[in-house]
Amino acid sequence: MGREIHYEVFKRVGARGGWTLHDVRNDREISLSLAKELMATDQATGVKVVKETYNDDTGDYLTLKIFEDGHNQMKIEPAQEEADGLDHAGKFKQSLLAGHLRMKDNLQQQIAQFVF
Repeated sequence: MGREIHYEVFKRVGARGGWTLHDVRNDREISLSLAKELMATDQATGVKVVKETYNDDTGDYLTLKIFEDGHNQMKIEPAQEEADGLDHAGKFKQSLLAGHLRMKDNLQQQIAQFVF
């Protein structure tokens, strides 16, 4: 049963960025060092290293995340957002209410057209 092992280094750029493959190495320590260097030099807001083991007999990959680090930067601090008037739950409730009122107005207009 033959096995091949490699390490994939992924990075994320920006608070909402998705994971992109940055590099693939055969050495675990080099992969970990590369991921840590990306974070230390601010080239990424998040990194992860995934160990991929290929099984020749089955043709399957076994994937295992061995390292992850990162941070997300918020555009507005939560305290500032609440000071602006509404928290997330309040905004959601207002959105639901606005949708309900639009549906109610539409229904009243349809009834008025049908009745008169």
